[in-house]
Amino acid sequence: MQKKNTIFFIAGIVFAAGIVGMMSVRAGNNAVDCSLDFYTAIDIYPVDETMMSAGYEKVTENNWHCVLNNLDVYVTYDYENRICCKNNYYFRLEDLYIKDEKTYLSKNMLEEILTSEISRENNKIVVTEKDYSDFDWTSSPVITHAGGAVREKGELWYYTNSKDALIQNYSLGCRLFEFDMYPTN
Repeated sequence: MQKKNTIFFIAGIVFAAGIVGMMSVRAGNNAVDCSLDFYTAIDIYPVDETMMSAGYEKVTENNWHCVLNNLDVYVTYDYENRICCKNNYYFRLEDLYIKDEKTYLSKNMLEEILTSEISRENNKIVVTEKDYSDFDWTSSPVITHAGGAVREKGELWYYTNSKDALIQNYSLGCRLFEFDMYPTN
């Protein structure tokens, strides 16, 4: 009798494990099916689909190409080092997620890389160019290079990319600046 109870007990455990296993596989499949809805609901978008929606063509596994305003634009993702390079501009990939061999980035990160606005409409990713026409700086006829030249006692000094140059040229009426920054400790 004890042997019979042991066999029923083991069979019950095996049966229960099988049921639990089937439920987890089914739940995993459902998670994959609804991943776009789930991730975009929390502002995380799949990189490949977003790049294609933005008009980029996949050149190799993590390299993309597009022609924008008659310029070739190349985007390379280095997921291992968490870096994206777009025509020699580098972006640090802070919000990087990988699930089922599919890579996701935050909406904000992708918008920054693509200089576009990203949304989801009718279960499709929609990428549109940002409209900068409402910004005051777009009406400025002058872009001041390197924060503007430093002037002292009537002499024009070199471009310095310094705080002093920025303050001085802002006080002279410049409103749109190009400024190089050099990281230091």
